Amino acid sequence: MKLAAARQRARSAVRFAVGLALAGCQPKPAPAGDASAASPEATTPGNDAMAALNDARAALVAASVGDVLSLVAVGSQPGAKLVALRGLGSTVWVSGMGIDAYADGDAPLVAAPDLLKGLSYAPDDRLVIVGQPPSLFAYRGRNTDPVPVYIQDNEAYVRAASASGDAWKKVAGFPDQVVAVAFVAWNGGALFIAAQAKMFRTRAPIPPFEPGHPLFEVVGIAPDGTLTHPQLGIPRDFFPWSAVSDGTTLSLLGSFMVPSSGGDAGNWRYTTNARDLVVLRKRGDGPFQATTVVPMFAQASMATALRGGGRAALVLPPPLHDDGLHAFGGGVFQDEPAWKGSASTLFVVAGDEGEVARLTFRTEAEQDCAVRNATQLGDITWAVVGCATRQPPWLVRFDSGAATRLSLPSIALHGGRFGVADAGDTPLPCRPKKLVAREPDDLWIEAECGEPAKPVPAVFRRGRAQAPIVLP
Repeated sequence: MKLAAARQRARSAVRFAVGLALAGCQPKPAPAGDASAASPEATTPGNDAMAALNDARAALVAASVGDVLSLVAVGSQPGAKLVALRGLGSTVWVSGMGIDAYADGDAPLVAAPDLLKGLSYAPDDRLVIVGQPPSLFAYRGRNTDPVPVYIQDNEAYVRAASASGDAWKKVAGFPDQVVAVAFVAWNGGALFIAAQAKMFRTRAPIPPFEPGHPLFEVVGIAPDGTLTHPQLGIPRDFFPWSAVSDGTTLSLLGSFMVPSSGGDAGNWRYTTNARDLVVLRKRGDGPFQATTVVPMFAQASMATALRGGGRAALVLPPPLHDDGLHAFGGGVFQDEPAWKGSASTLFVVAGDEGEVARLTFRTEAEQDCAVRNATQLGDITWAVVGCATRQPPWLVRFDSGAATRLSLPSIALHGGRFGVADAGDTPLPCRPKKLVAREPDDLWIEAECGEPAKPVPAVFRRGRAQAPIVLP
C-alpha cells in the first residue's frame, strides 16, 4: 500500500488486537533510515567489519528485498523505556512509559489509549494478552514459590465492548493452583495450557508424576468468559512446556514421557526419562502431526524455546556447544549429549507433513552464541543471534537455507531528537533484540542503541517510513 494511503487509513480507529508471547513478556510498570548488510568477510566481526555493520546507508539485501528499514519509534534519551513490542493479526502494539501506539495493517504507527487500562496487575506479574477485537483475553500469573517458573496464583480476563466502553472482566473459576505452560489465541477464544506443578521445579521434569493425574490440562476461554475443556487430541503421555498459535494453527513443544512398567489406564506413572524433542502441530479441527526434532532419551531441556505461529514453528536450541558436553551462560541441562552436532541449528517445522528445515546460525568459532529470537515471514526466516562474551548480537536472514548477516541503522542526535545517523554524525550503533512479523511482508525489529548499560530503545520497520514516535 502506498504511504499516502496508509496515512489515510491511520485516521480510522485503531484496532486493539495484541498478542504477547508467554515467555519473557512483562507488563508495563506503573504509573527514516536504511539498514546495512555485513560484508561477506564479517563472519566474526572485527573493527573493520563492525564499521561496515554500522553503516546506516547500505541496503538491506536490496537485490532481493527492495525495502529499507525505517525508524518508527525511538527513545527520547539514553535509559528511556520500551515496555513492549507485540503483534498479532493486523495490529502491532508499541508501548512505552506513558505512551502507547498502534499500527493497523499497513498504516503508520499512531498514538492511542493504553490497552491495559483497567486491568489489575502488578509490575512483577507475568502478563499475556491475546486475541483480536472484539474479543481480547488476558492472563496474569503471579509467582508464589521460590522457583520463578512455579506459578500458583493465576487469573484470566476477557475484554469486550459494553455500554460504558471497553472493560476487562475477570474469568470466574479459572484454575489457580497449576503451573502455566502457555496462553494462546485459539478458534476465536483463548487456550490456557497448564501442567503438574512438581514437573517445573527444575529445568526438566521430576517424575514419577502423581499417579492417576494427567501430565497437562487444557482450558478454553470463550469471548464471554465461559470456561470449557476442549478435546484437542493431545496424546496423554506428551509433556508440553511451550506453545504458539496464530488462532488457527497450534504448535506444542515437548517430549513423550516414558511409562514405568505395571501402570494401568487409571493409575499410571512415568520414569525419569523423556523420549525425543517433539513438535506437535495441528490446523483447525485436524489431528496433531508429530515431528521429532532431536532424537533423545533424556530429560529434555525446557530451555529449548518455541517461536513462530501459523506458517511455521521455530525451535530455538538451548545455549550449548556442539560438542554435547558444555553449556554456556550458566545453564545446566540434562540433554547436552543429545544436542551434539545440532546446537548450532535453528529448526523450522512447517508443511502438512511437518517437514523440518535445519538452519545453521553460527560458525565453529562462535560456540558461545545462541538464537535469542526468531520469526517467519513468507518463506524467509529471520533470527537474532547473540553471544555470551563477544560481539554485539546480529540479525540473520535465511532464504532457501542461505544465511545473510545484516545490521541495523545507527542513530544520532539531530536537533535534540534521535534519528537515523547521516554522514558526519556521531553514530550510536543499534543492536537487534526482538522480531515481530506480519504476513505478507511486514517486519518489525526492537533494538537497543548506544551504550549497553544505558541504551536508547528503538523500533525499526521494513519500509513504511514515518516520523518516529518518541518514547519517554
